[in-house]
Amino acid sequence: MRAVTYTVVFAVLCGYQLLVVSRGVIAKTAYKIGRAVESLSVGESRLVQAIIDGQSALQIRKLTVGLDINFAVANFEYIKDGQESVVSGTPLSIAADLGAEETVETLLEIDTIEVDTLVMTGNDPRTQGWQKLVRIQTALGAAVDGSHLGVVKLLVEKGGADPNIGKVLVMSPIEVDTSVTNHQLSWNSQLLIATELEDSEMVSYLLAKGASPNHAATYTGLTPLNVTAITGNIGIARTLLEHGAIVDNWAIGVSFNKSGKIVSGGKGIHGTALTIAAYKNDQDMVELLLSFNANPNYAILGWGPMDSAILKENWSIVEMLSKAGGEQREPFYRQNIEIGVLPEKE
Repeated sequence: MRAVTYTVVFAVLCGYQLLVVSRGVIAKTAYKIGRAVESLSVGESRLVQAIIDGQSALQIRKLTVGLDINFAVANFEYIKDGQESVVSGTPLSIAADLGAEETVETLLEIDTIEVDTLVMTGNDPRTQGWQKLVRIQTALGAAVDGSHLGVVKLLVEKGGADPNIGKVLVMSPIEVDTSVTNHQLSWNSQLLIATELEDSEMVSYLLAKGASPNHAATYTGLTPLNVTAITGNIGIARTLLEHGAIVDNWAIGVSFNKSGKIVSGGKGIHGTALTIAAYKNDQDMVELLLSFNANPNYAILGWGPMDSAILKENWSIVEMLSKAGGEQREPFYRQNIEIGVLPEKE
């Protein structure tokens, strides 16, 4: 595995903080960062508007003449169908985000196009609070986010996009006085995002094109397989396992809401996909994971699959784990988790 370092730089543009992240690889390979600006030339503005309006490939191509096609815009405001909206990114990433296959194909024909440039996309500075998600990603990332498989295929097969370049997700208020220590940053893979979206066709395609099934999110340690344990998608879980997913990878602090959806990382259950599935009483997922030799006794910070099953009184899961060699022991105390009660032993 190649060692990776991260450099984080904040730029303040017109009163808003824009996070720029570079991913440097020690093997002297680096991914270019697009520096987003809010002030465009007339020609650049016309091109962005034409992409948004879905103008013809011929018109798009004419508008690119004389432009540095790799410019990046921050917070381009426009009105479409009577509604105000904002878009950020390069012309290519904007077209990818919109699912505009013809435009993407046209832009890829330009010799100087840079496919794997990381830029901020999808950010609206008028939205405040911790519910705003900022993405720093490539055009491929924008296409995966939108489940635009046709665009993804164009970017990979015609543009040579790397399916293993991930994206940075930043959950924070967009405020000038917010310090970097108040931002939660997570480097996520394209495959992990596709898995979260339960886009099985996208998952299969990315794996076929060399996406690693074991790239973990930097904040929680979640891999795509851990995510399938959360979503309960057996089909995607099997596909990942058949492509070499590490069955006993563990994630940090998976917490759930009442509907069983993940709500946070850092607090809650620490453990593998099997630990999560046992907590959720997902017998089908537990059976699948065990069939791929998941360890029923793999405990993180004293918490493992059996602890989760006993905590939730999922006795059928306890039985399945026991038959696979799982051992019962006194439940381990974890903050934010109610202590389980062991059943009487016969």
